[in-house]
Amino acid sequence: MKKPNITLVTVVALLVGCVVGASIVYFSMIRSAKASVLKQTTTIMSIEHLGHAQLLRQGKHDEVLSQMEGTLPNTVRWFTAFGYRSPSDIRFLWRIRDHCSQYHISVPSGIQEILDSLPPRPPLVCATDGSSLVEPDGPANGSQPIRSETNRTSSAAGSRR
Repeated sequence: MKKPNITLVTVVALLVGCVVGASIVYFSMIRSAKASVLKQTTTIMSIEHLGHAQLLRQGKHDEVLSQMEGTLPNTVRWFTAFGYRSPSDIRFLWRIRDHCSQYHISVPSGIQEILDSLPPRPPLVCATDGSSLVEPDGPANGSQPIRSETNRTSSAAGSRR
């Protein structure tokens, strides 16, 4: 009787060891792949920032602006290809749409169709430092009237007028 119990324990231990070993290998490969992608992305961004800094030092501000705005259609394509789901994704696409509208930047018709069919603008945006809330369509940017009970813009919303 002891032989089958020892065999069963040995088989279970072997299976558990294989699962644990495979998990360790899998997660270390994922970690390595993520680190590689992060390094490549950081390198590309750094090269781009250096190029912009050099052009700005040379007084070529319009060229830098043109390069930066030239990437906007591809950014919209990228977000569309991978799907924009979170409020921050939608908010970012709205910012691109607003920028293109405000400064009369022409975008390809396919991109304009994407920007015109965005879901409704998310209601609130938290500032990155956590100190204030900014309403994309609210008193903070002057697009809506100030509430009559306060007769002023709240200090948390700030004023960009």
